[in-house]
Amino acid sequence: MKIDDQGLALVFVLWVLVFLSVIAAGFGLSAKQGRDTVYSEGIKTKARYITLAGINRTLSGFLRSRKENKEEDWRINTDLPARAFGDGWFQVFISNDSGKININNAQANLIRLLLSRSDLSGHDKDVIVSSILDWCDKDDLTRLNGAEKDYYEALPKPYRPRNGDFVSPAELLKVRGITRDVFRDCFKDRLSVKIDENELLPEKSSIQEYLQLENRGGQNGIQTFFTLEKRSEMNRVGKLYDHSKININAASAGMLFCLPGMTEPLVKKVIEYRREKDFMSLTEFEALIGAEVYVGLSKYVSLALSRYYTITSVGWVKGSDIIERIRMDIWVDNQNWDEYKVVQRY
Repeated sequence: MKIDDQGLALVFVLWVLVFLSVIAAGFGLSAKQGRDTVYSEGIKTKARYITLAGINRTLSGFLRSRKENKEEDWRINTDLPARAFGDGWFQVFISNDSGKININNAQANLIRLLLSRSDLSGHDKDVIVSSILDWCDKDDLTRLNGAEKDYYEALPKPYRPRNGDFVSPAELLKVRGITRDVFRDCFKDRLSVKIDENELLPEKSSIQEYLQLENRGGQNGIQTFFTLEKRSEMNRVGKLYDHSKININAASAGMLFCLPGMTEPLVKKVIEYRREKDFMSLTEFEALIGAEVYVGLSKYVSLALSRYYTITSVGWVKGSDIIERIRMDIWVDNQNWDEYKVVQRY
């Protein structure tokens, strides 16, 4: 073999070695990435189970605390301390829908309240209010300044209004006059679309409910009968929850700011007050914000709780920055804490 041929052979061998080294490095990198992925998924799975434990522990603890009248253990609408579980921690927040407006039950004055701080013209506000009411009613009759199927079917990309209850707050983006900016500034995080809680009564016959009350003890048959009759009457006339009012203990800062006369300093005072304790009476609320402001917003506020609660659980593993979040909506019979329904988990 000539020297030139030997040189070529050497170059060839070197190229082969380089090629094999690249392949080996690729396999090594792939294996490392695979190990990292497996480790990451393992941490993520562990964090998710910790988060789920937070949901389950909070649900049982919250219901038990209400039955035993120990509300301070699982206080709603306030930050609760993180709790250790297994190799990590979970932190939960319990909110109540009474701090939001149920768009499927709202009257025009409540919808207009949400728009009160916007820069929209009076006409634009009228369009939005009427169009929301037109969207969820069951007929095709158009209100003044509203919109029904004729309007939506004439759009460049036509569609039909629901003519029924909103299924999510984001559906408002389909309603005439509501832009993304309007939705973000006026509606987001201030709305509920739950089924009317007064319609989700326990599915029991009167005799079943009577026997349950009777077996609970502490009252005789006559007392049991009148307790049952009182509950039935309250359910029948729909006095268990008033959708025209907002619970000041559950309302967000943004929702409070929508109330007539509320300023940013007043909202801040309310939020700071609630960090320590809830308002036990509207008189306490009036004393904090002043009689003049209270008169202007008194028809919109209450202390009544909705039957809908949301438990938000956040979980993580010690030493990891992977965080998992789970939310669960529940319906609870506030007169019988043994009665609850899981509406959805997401």
